[in-house]
Amino acid sequence: MNSNFNTPFRRLRWWALAGMALALYTCVDPYSPDIQTGPIKLIVDGLLTDGPGPYTVTLALSEPYNNERGTLPVNSAQVYVEDHTGQRFDYTPRGSGIYQSDSAGFRGQAGFTYTLFVRASDGSLYRSRPELLRAAPAIDTAYSEYYSTTNSAGIRVAGFEVYIETADPDTSGNFYSWNWTHYDTIDYCLQRLDGETRVMYLSPCCDPCWMVRRCNGCINVLSDVFVNGNTLKRQVATIPYNSKSDYFMVIDQLALSREAYQFWQLVNGQINNSGGIFDQPPATVPGNMYLPEKPEEQVLGFFAAAGLARRSVYLKRNYAADPPITTTTGNQITSQTQFCEPCVESRTRTARRPPGW
Repeated sequence: MNSNFNTPFRRLRWWALAGMALALYTCVDPYSPDIQTGPIKLIVDGLLTDGPGPYTVTLALSEPYNNERGTLPVNSAQVYVEDHTGQRFDYTPRGSGIYQSDSAGFRGQAGFTYTLFVRASDGSLYRSRPELLRAAPAIDTAYSEYYSTTNSAGIRVAGFEVYIETADPDTSGNFYSWNWTHYDTIDYCLQRLDGETRVMYLSPCCDPCWMVRRCNGCINVLSDVFVNGNTLKRQVATIPYNSKSDYFMVIDQLALSREAYQFWQLVNGQINNSGGIFDQPPATVPGNMYLPEKPEEQVLGFFAAAGLARRSVYLKRNYAADPPITTTTGNQITSQTQFCEPCVESRTRTARRPPGW
């Protein structure tokens, strides 16, 4: 199931609620309800695979109803993972609630069971239920299919739907998740606009550098209940048609546990509620983290151990008969500087060569 946080139904629901609030406000005196907020809860998001590390665990605290930030990062915890043999692997805090494993000394193994431990600053030791890491079948092929249509405004919309095919094992009870990352080379590592002359000064990268675009917030999960033992075909992405050049993409296929699949399926259902009268009411999705001393305390999020199958692919875009859809931003005066700029590592930029590039 693919998740879209910005569906028309969701926008309509919010506009309808805003309109109702405005109408009520103009007719009666404003009312500020005394909302009883629930207790602050720990939020955990972690994934361990048998692919190359480092692996990441993110910790946060839920905040009160009227706080616009929503969550508060937890930077003072102790985080580690243990396998079923008792071997322990510590995670290092990186700031903003992010903790990472040592990529050199730790790699998940198929057939091993892993448990996440989080020791809070007050000494409370949270833990996950054990997660069995199951090997993921290889992605046999990845390809794109061109589509073109005209929207209600008479504007042509075109792109490529990306599909993968994989051989599902004969054993039943296999669960999958997909994600992708797009890479492209960057020629200039710094762009600076002169406010007076309106000249854009471009500084080239000192070393090879790549732009990184991820499928952030995507939830694409599937059970093999209807395809057990057969070839599984799944759409995993949609890419733009803004050029005839090849589109480089790294596709990840994860073999989830049943519990991880059920968790993300429920999250996806909550996100995609259309606001209709037959929708299930919003509810907190239970995860697999808990505090043994206080089993009634609710911990949000999930720690998953999953096998990883990764495929790097150059997707063709030159077979479409229609011309690419491009946008123009006007005539921009540019000037290249003589000094280069380093490729600073971030979530949107990397100097590390992508796998399969």
